[in-house]
Amino acid sequence: MKNQSRYSIKFALATLVCTTVNLVSAQWFLQNSTTVQALHGVCFVDSSHGWAVGDSGIVLRTVDAGESWLRQSTGTSTPVLSVSFCDEHNGWVTGVPGTILRSTDGGSSWERIMHDTSTNVRNFKVQCLGQSSCVILRDSFEVDWYTRSRIWKTTDAGDSWTDISPRANFYRQIRDLFFATTSTGWSCGSGGQYVDGLQIHRTKDAGTSWDTYYFDAPTYGAVQKVCFKDSSEGWAAGDSIYHSKDGGITWTTLGILPFGYPTGFVMLGDTGWASPRFGRIFQTTNGGVTWTAQTSGSQGVENISFVSMNTGWAVGNHGLILHTTNGGLISVEESPPNGSQIRNYELNQNYPNPFNPATTIKYELPKSSEVKLGVYDLLGREVSVLVNEKKDAGVHEVRFDGSGLSSGVYFYRLTVGDFVATKRLLLLQ
Repeated sequence: MKNQSRYSIKFALATLVCTTVNLVSAQWFLQNSTTVQALHGVCFVDSSHGWAVGDSGIVLRTVDAGESWLRQSTGTSTPVLSVSFCDEHNGWVTGVPGTILRSTDGGSSWERIMHDTSTNVRNFKVQCLGQSSCVILRDSFEVDWYTRSRIWKTTDAGDSWTDISPRANFYRQIRDLFFATTSTGWSCGSGGQYVDGLQIHRTKDAGTSWDTYYFDAPTYGAVQKVCFKDSSEGWAAGDSIYHSKDGGITWTTLGILPFGYPTGFVMLGDTGWASPRFGRIFQTTNGGVTWTAQTSGSQGVENISFVSMNTGWAVGNHGLILHTTNGGLISVEESPPNGSQIRNYELNQNYPNPFNPATTIKYELPKSSEVKLGVYDLLGREVSVLVNEKKDAGVHEVRFDGSGLSSGVYFYRLTVGDFVATKRLLLLQ
C-alpha cells in the first residue's frame, strides 16, 4: 500500500520498537450535533440509541443513529466528561465539580446524585454495571494538580457509595477503569515512580479485593487506558500498547504507539480504534501491532464508541460528531481514480477541520457539469464563491482560505443541477 510511513522511537530504558502507520482513505461522515461545545464522552448501546456529553453541561441524545441529536435538560451547566448507559433506558453521566446524574428513561429526565460535589472533585469516568449500579473514577485537585484517585461504586442507584479503590496511596494516580462483568474489572495508572511504578490492578469480586501487576517494559507517564474483550484477553495503552491473554497477570509489549497515549480507545478483539486528545482516528486490525491513520476529515476527536466491527461514532472539539458504518475504512479499489468510475455526485468533508487559516474541499462528479461551490455563514450569507463554472467529470479539490473571516462555524454548499449538498466547517483564527 502506498503512503506508508514507519515510525521508530527509542526509549532510554527500552529496546528499539517500530510501528508502521498506513495512511488510507476513510469513510467517516459528519453529523450535525447542534452545538459548538467540546464533546468529551460518547456512548451507544446499539446501532440507534446513543448519547454525547461535553462542556457547559451539554447532554445530547439520538434514537436514529445520529441522524438527529436532541439536547437534554440536566440542570447543570458545568462540564460533563463521561457517559455510560447499560441499555436504552438506564445510564449515568459524570463531570465537574463532582457531578453525578442518573436517568432511567433514556435521558428524558435526570436525577442529580449528591455524593461529593466539592469544587476540587472531578468525576472523569463512569461505567454502568446495571440498572441501579455503576462505578465512577474520581480524582481531586491537590495543591496544583489532580491526584488522590478513587474508585466509587453504588448498587442502590446512588443512595450509598463504597470506596473500592485498589490502595490508599496519595501519590498513585488511576487513569482508567474497565469492567468486563459486574465482578471482574481492571484499573490502570502509575505508582508515582515514573517507569518503575506502572501498574494494573484486577478484581474478581466486584472491587472487594484487588491484585496488582506491573509492566516489564517502561512507559513514560502512566498506563492511560485499559480495555478487555472478555475476562481473559485485554489491552492497555500508554506511550506503548500491551496485550494480555491471562486476565492481566502478564503483558506483552506490542510496540510504541505512533500518536502518543490515547483518550479514545476501543478494542473489539484484533480490530480496534484509538485517538489522542483532539487528534485523528487510528485503527488496528492485527490486535494493536500496527495502526492505520484514518483520514476522517477532522483532527478534533477525543472519544470513540463502537457497537460492532463496522458501526461507530467519534466525538470531539467544537461539537464534532463523526459516524461510520464500515469501520472507517475504504479500500484503495473502492476509491475511484477517475471520473469514469464515479457513479454519484459527492461532497466530501473538508480537511483539516477545524482549520487555520486554509482548508481543502474535495468533490466528485460522475459527468461534466455546471458547478457552484460556495461558503456561507450561520445566517446563510455567502462569504466566498470557490467554484462557479463547468467542470469535467472526476475528483476535484479546491483550497479555501479563511484568513479574512472571523473565527466560527461556516457551511459550504455544492450545487450541481438538482443535486445540493452542504457540510460544516470550523475556522479558528
